[in-house]
Formats: sequence, structure tokens, C-alpha cells
Amino acid sequence: MELLISHKSALEYWRLHGAAGMNYTSKLCKGAAPRKAPVASELKLAEDRGLTLPLELMVGEPAAVRRLQMARMHVASSTMPEGSIISVGEGLYVASPELCFFQLANRLPLAKLLRLGLEFCGTYTLPANNAAQEDPEMKEKGFKNRPPLTSVERLSSFLARSGGTLNQRYLQSVLRYIANGSASPMESRLLIVLALPYRHGGYGLPLPELDAPVKTGRPTKRSENKKSLSKLNRDEKDYRCDLYWRNNKLAVEYDSDIYHLLPAQKTKDSKKKNYLLSKGIHVISVTRLQMRSVLEVESVAMQLSACLGKQLRHKRSAKWLEKHMQLRRQLGI
Repeated sequence: MELLISHKSALEYWRLHGAAGMNYTSKLCKGAAPRKAPVASELKLAEDRGLTLPLELMVGEPAAVRRLQMARMHVASSTMPEGSIISVGEGLYVASPELCFFQLANRLPLAKLLRLGLEFCGTYTLPANNAAQEDPEMKEKGFKNRPPLTSVERLSSFLARSGGTLNQRYLQSVLRYIANGSASPMESRLLIVLALPYRHGGYGLPLPELDAPVKTGRPTKRSENKKSLSKLNRDEKDYRCDLYWRNNKLAVEYDSDIYHLLPAQKTKDSKKKNYLLSKGIHVISVTRLQMRSVLEVESVAMQLSACLGKQLRHKRSAKWLEKHMQLRRQLGI
């Protein structure tokens, strides 16, 4: 019994289960893809993993394609890079996060594809389906924390090894606006709006680091009591900036409504901001309310551009504004 989950169903799988139990096969895609059409009893295996029907599946050859009410089948390319398929046990295989991302590239508009890439390379996941929305963490925040599924480097390597099976030029340009480490959907949205070029409705600012560490300085005086020094080192931690332009010592902090209005979080945010300021790092805060306003986001972009020494070249023309509003709609702002 073998099933190879792909496309939208693979996305649902990775959102449900994350990287737990990943086992990259050493087989090439054509060798690993099943050569027989699945039957209803086999589809139950995927349904037991929480996947919704109809499933999107891959098969190894055109002769295996069947019209099934509970499945939509695609023929696997024989030229896919090794590692395109991951075994998740019980005869079930899933398109790797890298393959899944590029499979969906032709279906998603640019902004949604970037949002997906930032999610896969970030430390959060969105709800996989209606049932997943009932998870307490999902209910509270609208997303759930988990380790990254992939990275920009792995996506780039996969693309380079895919040969002529993918639109290299377009997808290389897409990867330019994806970064590792996004910690929330709103941070991803903010990056896309700020960094995407004017022709796509963005502000064309340089791509920042995401969730970037700013190391604290360690005490160096030899006269320090060893016990006190040990305590300082234990207490010491790296502050992390949501968006950070390291060479310009410029940070953007996104303050969500969920935690940042609580007194304890306000104190923590204040300490962090004071520390960053003491290191000469200019900090700009952005709230959810600001994100909803075109004028407020533009004000933030203008502040950032001044600090980065980069003049904004966008013009509030009807054409740019139309693109910007379309970008916002696709991002769900």
C-alpha cells in the first residue's frame, strides 16, 4: 500500500503534522511514486492522518491515473530532484515542503506564494483546515508555533536542481523576497508590503533579517565575583528583532493586540526597547491598527527609508494604489 500526497493535500499535511517524523527517501521521485491507482481503502489511511477528501495525489506513470471522487491525480516527473518525496510511515509518502511550495507556485498569486514561503521558512503554521482551527493555540493567536519546515537556502538548492521542470527565472525572483525566521503571519505580511517592488504594490525597501538576534555584551572585568559573573551569564539572553536591518542598526517591532497590551508584556517590551536603544539601534513599532491603515504603513515606510538612506520612488498614482490595495487583499490585511 502506497500513497503519495501532493500539492494542496501536502500543504495540509505539513500544516497539521509539521516536521515530526520526516524521513527523506533515497529514491528518485519516479521510483518512489506508486504505479497503481489508489483504492478507497487506501485513501482511508490519509484520512486517518486528518487530511480532507478529495486528496491530491501523485502517481508514477500516466497509466495509473484514474477518475476518482475522492482523489485528484498528477503524474510525477521523472526529472524531479532526489529528496522530493518524504516517507511518513505506513506506506504514506508526502511531497517535501520544497516540492510542495513549487507545486503551488502556479496556483497562487505572488503575495500569497510569498506568504506561504515565509510560513514554511518561519516558526509558525496557519490552520490546515476547519478542524485545526479548534486547537486552543490556533483559537487564541490564529496560528501555531513550530520549527521551520525548510529554509530559503533549501528552496534555492531544490530549484537549482530541478532543471527545466520549473520556471527558474520567475521562481528565483520570488525567493528574493523570502527570508528565514518569521515568527508570525503579521510579520510576514509586513515584510512583503515593505520589501516588494513598486510594480507589485510594495515600497521596495531592502529585505531585512527576521527574528534576528542582537547579542548582549558580556562583562569582562576580572574583578567580578565568579558567582555574580555566572549568574549574569545565566540571565543573559539575546534580544531578537522582528525585522532588522543590521548594517543600519534599524529594527521594526510588531506589537500584536494579543500579548502586547498586557502589563507584564508592556514591561518586557519596554526593557527590550531600552536595551536596543542603548546599543544605538533605532526601533520603530508597528501595531495591528497601523497595519490596517494605508497612510500609517506609508508613514512607517517613509521613516524606514530615511533611516536606510533610500528614497521611496513610489508615486501615489491610481495605478500604484490599485496594486497596493490588491496586495493588501491577497495578504488579508
